Formats: sequence, C-alpha cells, structure tokens
Amino acid sequence: GFTAIALATGLIPLLAYTVVRPIAAVEASTRSSPPFMRVAGAVWLPGMGMAFSSVGFGAITTFITLLFAERGWGQAWIALTALSVMFFVSRLLFGHLPDRIGGPKVALVSVLIEATGVMLIWLATSPVVVFVWAGVTGLGYSMVYPGFGVEAVRRAPPSERGAVQEALLEDRSLRGIPGSRRDAGDAVGERRMPLLEAFGLCVLRAAVETL
Repeated sequence: GFTAIALATGLIPLLAYTVVRPIAAVEASTRSSPPFMRVAGAVWLPGMGMAFSSVGFGAITTFITLLFAERGWGQAWIALTALSVMFFVSRLLFGHLPDRIGGPKVALVSVLIEATGVMLIWLATSPVVVFVWAGVTGLGYSMVYPGFGVEAVRRAPPSERGAVQEALLEDRSLRGIPGSRRDAGDAVGERRMPLLEAFGLCVLRAAVETL
C-alpha cells in the first residue's frame, strides 16, 4: 500500500548515499557564474528539443489513466509500469550510445520512437496494445535527454558545461504543460482526449525539427 511506497521512497535514497559517501569532496570554484545569455545560446536548440519531447511523456503520465477510464478499461497501472520499466532498461542498455555515435543521432531516433508510441496509444483499440506502446514510449523517451544533453554540452565551453546541464534540466519542466489530473478529468468529461493526444504528437514533431 501507500505506507510501503512511502518507506521505499525514503529509504532507497539512503542506499545511494552509502555509495557516494566515500567519494572525496571537490573543492568549490571561486569563479563567477557565466553570463546567462552565453549559457542560453549554447543550450537553447537542444533545450527546445528536450522540452518538446518531454510533453509527450508528460501527456502519458497525466492522461493514461483517464484514457483507460474513458474507454472503460482497467489496470491502467500496467501501462505506467511498462513506461517506467522500459525507461530504466533503455538507460541501462543504450546509455553509452550518445558518446559513441553522437547525441543528435540518438535524440532523433529516440524522439521518433517516442512519437510512434504516443501515436499508437492514441489509435489503440485494446488495453494490451496500450501496454506495449507505453513501453515503447518509455524506451524512446529514456534516451532523449542523454542525446540532447551530450549535444548541448558539446556546444558549451568546458568552463560552462555544468551551467548548461542545469539549464537543460530546467527545459524538461515543459512536460508539465499537459496539466494537472483535475484538468485531465475535465478533459475526459468533455471527450477531448483525442485532441490532447494529437497535441502531444504535434509537439513531438516540433522536437524533431530541432535536430
């Protein structure tokens, strides 16, 4: 139940702490922060691609349970689990690819995989199909950030790469655009789910245009 989830959420980070605790501290830099516009100039194009691609992921995590409710299906949790598990597996198996073959190539393929998953969730006629394509969406989205991130860091001077990574993480906040679950419930009540899914696909198309 929720108690077990709360305990796991609190205790698992402690395991990570035991791993990083022996690492020696790095001396803080005394240099001033780089100018904002210089960082923005290095990150804006990969950042826009990252932000746009995050909308598709955000649309699924926000609306997938309501899609199941609208269509009278059960076990929406399986779709969210498939999304999360494939996200994790993809990072484990393919995390080295951006450094090996280049960030833009990985990001392009990843966004196309994510868009395919979102489109086929939209067209699905059974929950099993949604489970499969939710996993495919997680597989694609997992490598979007590493792909765009490697390209953003490559464009930045060595002294500004930390700031660029921080800025790129901020771009991921666009995945909150689809809205709250309360807004999503209103959308279901008004039968606008197909429009929301189409919006997600259009935004993913914009992400491809940044590459």
